[in-house]
Amino acid sequence: MSPMDSIGLVVLASLVGIVSSLMGVGGGFVIVPALAMIYGIDPRSAIGTSSLMIVFTAISSTVAYAMQRRIDYRIGPLMALGTVPSGILGAYATSLVKSRELAALFGIFEIAIALRMAIDSNEGARKRGPGGRWVWERVLVDSKGEVFRYRINLPPALAMSFF
Repeated sequence: MSPMDSIGLVVLASLVGIVSSLMGVGGGFVIVPALAMIYGIDPRSAIGTSSLMIVFTAISSTVAYAMQRRIDYRIGPLMALGTVPSGILGAYATSLVKSRELAALFGIFEIAIALRMAIDSNEGARKRGPGGRWVWERVLVDSKGEVFRYRINLPPALAMSFF
């Protein structure tokens, strides 16, 4: 790897870390295609590399958000009930799928997420009517006194955390 490639990777990783921290996502939607298309890395290796990067991004973001008191400590661990087993299954599944098919699936997934974000914003979600007994009303007050009120419907939230 040339020195310019190394510098490019550091710049790319820094940008992905900033964007993913701002958006509350892992950053794989940027780093995986970049590693595959720009650096020619096999998509399976790019996904594995991205997964390692997410650990460090998550730790640093968690510390920053904890200092701002913007973490819902009741919902976070609950959502981990879905993400931990599915992460293990997903990592195993990459060994069963060819690189080309995996790249196509990843692209379809990114398009679906982009469409979902464009069609149904958070404002639309807030206007929905009352749920049922599985809907939690949550209130967080951050370190600056800003109040965040939201609801979470547990069954679909747990299903989405799994997928």
